[in-house]
Amino acid sequence: MTFKSNHTFNYPSHTWRQIEKWYQSEIGQEIFQSEVPVVEELLDQCFGYNLVLMGAKVNARVLDKSRIKQKCCINPLADQLSQPVSSILYVSSLFEMLSLKSGSIDAIVLFHCLEFSPDPHAILREAERVLVAEGKLIIAGFNPFSLFGLWRYSLRIKAKYQNYVPIIPSKTPLISTAKIQDWLSLLGFSYQDKESIFFRPPINNHSLLLKIQFMEKTGKRFWPFLSSAYVMMAVKRVSTLTPIKNKWRLKKKLVGEVVSETSVTNLNSISNKDNNER
Repeated sequence: MTFKSNHTFNYPSHTWRQIEKWYQSEIGQEIFQSEVPVVEELLDQCFGYNLVLMGAKVNARVLDKSRIKQKCCINPLADQLSQPVSSILYVSSLFEMLSLKSGSIDAIVLFHCLEFSPDPHAILREAERVLVAEGKLIIAGFNPFSLFGLWRYSLRIKAKYQNYVPIIPSKTPLISTAKIQDWLSLLGFSYQDKESIFFRPPINNHSLLLKIQFMEKTGKRFWPFLSSAYVMMAVKRVSTLTPIKNKWRLKKKLVGEVVSETSVTNLNSISNKDNNER
């Protein structure tokens, strides 16, 4: 199958290496551990034969408990990373140009890949193309309207005006859930569910993060829209045409039937006989 695109996708090797390294940090592990049970719960609602995760290699852990047998993790640098021994297949491919057959995947997990892509629309279009009808799409992303979003924006400004390499890639903007829902509706997806995750500030200190653990329950109750991350699920809807059979009806005749001559003479004779009797 030939793929055509008007964009030139450029993934510097350090971009996804930075992401892999960030997941090893204390704040990266805390956010990831908060996302794992939510994604696993949504994957329990997914059935079929083929499951694909697009994201960092470490994110493939969320696929372990899924009942779908054929599991694949796609990453632009999968061929350059060490491959763990597991039942998951690791494939190196661009997210915007998947080498997958159309309508062949039952469920897709986009794990923090939209916000690090030069063209997130292309990723969603490819996901829609390869998903089967009624296929599930799970998206994990970072909330731009949060403490995490503010922290990442400060890294972006600092990297722009100073000789500074941020711990996490910050060139591309974060995407809100409202914008993603709008994009999905244009592609024919039906939005189903969303979960807000991680309300603590992005502090790279495990002991301090444990001390402010109470902010999770408080945040979910009072300010759920300010979470650092979110996980949402949508379903690919396909409209089918149902053929309707034509109902054939006989049209009523506008002109009545012609009366035969014999019937006319009989009627005249009867009328004359009645007159004579009177």
